[in-house]
Amino acid sequence: ILVPSQLISCLQINDFNKNYLSSLEYILSVGAPLLLENKQELNKRIPHVFYELYGLTEGFMTILDKNDVMRKTGSVGTAPQFMDLKILDDKGTELETGAIGEIVGRGPLLMTAYYKNPGQTNEAMKNGWLFTGDLGYVDADGFLFLTGRKKDLIISGGVNVYPTDIEEVVIRHPAVKDVAVFGVPHEEWGETPVAAVVLTEGITATPIEIKCWANQNLEARFQKIYKVIIMDELPRNVAGKILKRELRDKFKDDNVTGQDIKTAKMKNSFVTSNNIKLHYLEFPGDQPTIIFMHGLTANAHAFDGLIAAGLSPEFNILSVDLRGRGESDAPASGYTMKEHAEDIIGMMDALQIKKVVLAGHSFGGFLALYIAKFYPDRVDKLILMDAAANMHPNTKDMLGPALSRLGKTFPSFDAYIEKVKAAPYLTFWDTNMESYYRADIKASEDGTVSCIPQPAHMMEAVLKGSLGEPWLDYLKAVDHQSILINAPGVYTMEAALLPEENAIETVELMKNCIYAKVTGNHQTMLYGDGAREIVSIIKHFVNQ
Repeated sequence: ILVPSQLISCLQINDFNKNYLSSLEYILSVGAPLLLENKQELNKRIPHVFYELYGLTEGFMTILDKNDVMRKTGSVGTAPQFMDLKILDDKGTELETGAIGEIVGRGPLLMTAYYKNPGQTNEAMKNGWLFTGDLGYVDADGFLFLTGRKKDLIISGGVNVYPTDIEEVVIRHPAVKDVAVFGVPHEEWGETPVAAVVLTEGITATPIEIKCWANQNLEARFQKIYKVIIMDELPRNVAGKILKRELRDKFKDDNVTGQDIKTAKMKNSFVTSNNIKLHYLEFPGDQPTIIFMHGLTANAHAFDGLIAAGLSPEFNILSVDLRGRGESDAPASGYTMKEHAEDIIGMMDALQIKKVVLAGHSFGGFLALYIAKFYPDRVDKLILMDAAANMHPNTKDMLGPALSRLGKTFPSFDAYIEKVKAAPYLTFWDTNMESYYRADIKASEDGTVSCIPQPAHMMEAVLKGSLGEPWLDYLKAVDHQSILINAPGVYTMEAALLPEENAIETVELMKNCIYAKVTGNHQTMLYGDGAREIVSIIKHFVNQ
């Protein structure tokens, strides 16, 4: 018979499995809810032995039998035959199957009263029923599912937020051993969720990293975590229950404002270099500075997914609209690699930045390599994302789906987004993608939107000039510490834009380059799971 904190500790031990505990007949979890992630891991290691008891000292209980565990893993079981269970709303009305309310029970084991406390007795006992103060729902088979304590409910912007729903997501992060979510006062929403976590031994993670990962995986906006606090241990009572009241009291005076909710604070900024006005997005954070440069048909918002996944404020980020894209000027002077490189160096000079980590995706990767070759003293490290030794001669044709939206008019922004979502290379949709695509449109008074056309000669000039560059010589000459991040997923109807063998060939040509592979294809690598993987890779690479 173990409380959850003991079971969690057991799960940290590799030898805690059926091979070493073959004679074990049952494990009964009591005292507090055991999170689903931990239940699943326990049942995987030692199947057919797990029972769970949801019970109160006052005398009501439900039991999850080992034979029901696999089909009702998230449940705490059913009431025994001699007990009754129902779910009531705040007015005392019984709720239908699946609706969340207060758990109320009765049976022959119930207490008669709280000792010398008639007021508390009258509050808890009504007409022979015990009002537990716990929230939950019952499914069609009569199985009870807990959603938390009534007093732990977070009301954010008038919406009920159940801490357990958030905890079940946070506990899935590989660095999180234990978690408790509670509400703190918020000047705009009334309350907002905060997560206190205990880290798994041997695995490190920052609060920002855990927060961004969790918020990416939480379904509803009102569930988003304001803050993650790393603790050595969570406060518990003798029965193993987490004392969320102590956590609320300890952190209730934290300064929580509407502006604090955002992971990274973005600034829209401009700088003039070589008579070209360049637009860039600034995400202020810790040093070093990383400059991100996008691909041919993209803009500075292409890296929003990386920012959301926790890249800022871990680093100081500048994401640039290259000349002729986004809000940067479309110059008459040209679009050669040399001119693009001069733009970036001129921008660094204007901002008094001597040296940066230079990161580029697709065409931006070639530009990063070019700058490292011709301005080696201005580059600390080099991050290439889906950029290979030789540009494919059919690049323009392969980019056809991305080019198809440029210069066209759509009846509304929603219609434009629906067109974008239908692109064959978008195997999933991430909300961070919307700001990227929105940066390419202009709205008219009649509600129609037009996609900003690519400057007429930009692609032809850049591709023609780039194909003439001796890239193989540049690769061999650059000796900066570098990494090539490749997403070999299908981008056109039949192939990846950068096959893995081409990426590995590039790495082998460079003096000091390592290879990393991530989820997704040429575009989707910058969002969702791909973005989280890239952020983890960049953090390790830059900080080593």
